[in-house]
Amino acid sequence: MKFFEKGDSDKCVVVLHPMLADHGSVVELARFMGDGYRYIIPDLSGHGADMDTTFISVKDEADRLINYLEQQNIFKIDYLIGFSMGALVALEVFSRRPEMVGKVVLEGAPLFNYGPLFRWIAKKSYLNMQKKASSDTALMAEEFAKTFGKATGEKMASDFSKMKPETVANCAIACAKVSFPKIADEHQKKMIFRYGDKDGNYKAGTKYTFRYYRDAEFTIERGYGHCEFAMKRTDKFVSEIL
Repeated sequence: MKFFEKGDSDKCVVVLHPMLADHGSVVELARFMGDGYRYIIPDLSGHGADMDTTFISVKDEADRLINYLEQQNIFKIDYLIGFSMGALVALEVFSRRPEMVGKVVLEGAPLFNYGPLFRWIAKKSYLNMQKKASSDTALMAEEFAKTFGKATGEKMASDFSKMKPETVANCAIACAKVSFPKIADEHQKKMIFRYGDKDGNYKAGTKYTFRYYRDAEFTIERGYGHCEFAMKRTDKFVSEIL
């Protein structure tokens, strides 16, 4: 995990990007949230500027983020925001340090609970996608651009083709089998789960949010796909979470 920071304030915002992306895909949030925060926006292990390393697991990423925050003497996060797989890391961090976080926003979290067979299928599917990205990066970029925009889509497709297969496999498994950490009811009130109703993660997100985190806030954006509302309507997204 490699860390990037912006701003100088006692108020802190941590933003965690989706699988296959990097910190650049979510840095636009800072423009709309304003200058009153210290922004910590890392590249997850195996991604972006940290692509030479290997993504191991959500829990490993949570360890790295908590260690960094402690080294920086940061013991209060006003907003912890995670997108897709980044939301799983945010959820794990929040479950360990709920008193440290003012609000946690989980956008498009892949809350799946698949058994071994479907985890293997997910892994093989993403590895096959990586082969396609390597053979036709432009086509993969077009697909990513539908959600993330042209520039980010091109960067994601290029990075995807170069990522370590171990990272791709581990990310796929992480998204296919979530641990659903226990969080006390009083802390669940600080949680916001958000999905577009066209998001492939929406149905499972609804099921497991209401099973394990029924005191959390749950927001549905009609007509939007996976993380699409936050990426295309960033100004509106920010106004809704603040």
